[in-house]
Amino acid sequence: VIALTALGLRENVRSAIELLKNIEPITEVESVAEIYFRFITLKASEYDKFHELKSELSRRSDLFLKKVMECRKKVAKNGHPFISDGCTILIHGCSRSVNCTLAEAKRANKRFTVFVTESAPDMSGRTMVEWLKNNGISSTLIIDSAVAYIMERVDIVLVGAEGVAESGGIINKV
Repeated sequence: VIALTALGLRENVRSAIELLKNIEPITEVESVAEIYFRFITLKASEYDKFHELKSELSRRSDLFLKKVMECRKKVAKNGHPFISDGCTILIHGCSRSVNCTLAEAKRANKRFTVFVTESAPDMSGRTMVEWLKNNGISSTLIIDSAVAYIMERVDIVLVGAEGVAESGGIINKV
């Protein structure tokens, strides 16, 4: 259904978000949705014509996507120096930023061992292992309860963040 009003647009976005959450339930989707809803709710009155609101929303969406991609690159550039040659890394779950950071470390010719938790109940660790494999990084998938067993060998733990608070705190699915 094509939205013809700001309210209709909001309802369409809400429906799309619900569909996405059923496909891949992650906090990122909900966070981005709230940004859209806030924009639609707060900015709708500033636009005389609905097509102007939609155009601005589209422009901001493109800008947001560009910033997300740039942020991942910045995280990788700033994060890979913390990975020392020969270290053992533990990853919990699945994170695009962690994947990019490890890919950057590999490009810097660092050798490292990676363990990835399954991250039950969604088993997102399996997706992470596939992403790493696609970047030529070998890893070992472990069940979540095996963390205690390997922790003694681990030099660094990497987790993704679905959100980052202004205070610097992170929001992770765990």
